[in-house]
Amino acid sequence: MLAGRRIEKLKEQRDLYGLLEALWHRRRAVRRRAAEALGELRDPRATEALIGALGDESAGVRAAAVRALQLIRDPRAVDPLTPTLEDPSGEVRLAAVRALGAIKDERATGSLIRVLGREGEDRETRWAAAEALGEIGDPRAFEPLFAALVEDSLGRVTKRSLYRVLSAEAVPALIDALSDRQPEVRLFAKGALVGWWGSDAVPPLAAALRSRDPEVRSVAAIGLSHTSDPRAAEPLIAALQDPDAKVRSAAARGLSVLFPSVDGALGPEKTRAVAALIEGLSDRSSAVRFWAARGLGRAKAPDAAAPLTQALRDRDARVRSAVVAALGELHSEESAAALIATLRDRSEAVRRESAAALGRIGSWDALDPLVGALGDRSAAVREAAAVALGGLGCPDASHALIAALNDREPRVRNAAESALKQLGDSQVTATVVEALRERSERRFAWLR
Repeated sequence: MLAGRRIEKLKEQRDLYGLLEALWHRRRAVRRRAAEALGELRDPRATEALIGALGDESAGVRAAAVRALQLIRDPRAVDPLTPTLEDPSGEVRLAAVRALGAIKDERATGSLIRVLGREGEDRETRWAAAEALGEIGDPRAFEPLFAALVEDSLGRVTKRSLYRVLSAEAVPALIDALSDRQPEVRLFAKGALVGWWGSDAVPPLAAALRSRDPEVRSVAAIGLSHTSDPRAAEPLIAALQDPDAKVRSAAARGLSVLFPSVDGALGPEKTRAVAALIEGLSDRSSAVRFWAARGLGRAKAPDAAAPLTQALRDRDARVRSAVVAALGELHSEESAAALIATLRDRSEAVRRESAAALGRIGSWDALDPLVGALGDRSAAVREAAAVALGGLGCPDASHALIAALNDREPRVRNAAESALKQLGDSQVTATVVEALRERSERRFAWLR
């Protein structure tokens, strides 16, 4: 008890040398507490002494020294810690695995892989090894971690770690895993392939577009879009001609995602991509038509305005909504008349997107139709119309927006207020203040 209080006092005083001396005390309990205290100080000057304590006769002292080195995280401890992965004490082995994961040095990868696959090792230590490999992030750990996933031996931690060690070299194995008999493995492979990849993944993903399995081709197309690499454009353009609608949809979607990130780096590929997406507007699959419209909007290609305007007659409301949004992104005044007509579309989503698009285009020809949309049965459309009128900047919209301050939906009233403030007319501002005062008095009249 007295020795324990002495150690606590040394720790409080941050007496490093006193604790180092206690690390060689004849009583193992004192040595263990000294090691724990040195870890809490997190002073790298204690590293060498703690490395020496890894050879202590007491497993408790060895484990305390390992945990202290984990807290200090000095790379000098990596090589001395590696042999402790073979320690006869399970407590020491587990602590060593966790310490090496905390230090995050790739020199430990091989040893941790051996722990991961060691027969007879307890589950908790193997679990910690998988987690440590994920912390280190060395791509060499992918194969053994993926094997553990397929064996279903370590569960969720394996997937977390696998995401941290992914590299382009993993793509072929993940593609093969799409046909694995286990749903869990197939789901992980799909999620990894459509995740965020670097440019190194372009060649293997492009090669996967030649697979005979349409599921593989569609996943590869989506994966290519996340590489943010201009080289992904050509294989995606080719995939728009795929016989499988799901693959064509994935390719169109891929181009719509790719455009914002690589637009400035695209040369002739952009012209070919736009032409292919325009062709996609007449595809027999509504999903392809939807993503083709989205892609053309994000490409901001003026040549797409005319075919997009024609596509406003599409029979699918979701496609028409995407077409309207694309025309708004193009800021094409030539399309304003056609968009005005879609304010009467039977789909609420189309009417809402039409109002928003007309606001982005900024044509004053849309003033009266947008004023009329303030009376739409849908609050979402009325809100979009109010926002659009504010964006037009036309003072003639003031009276209609003031009337909208009495709308039954708060979000419409708030949009009308913001729009009126955008108009910037002092007389209008005064009118708004008065209208808000009257509305507030009516709202809280019951409190009197």
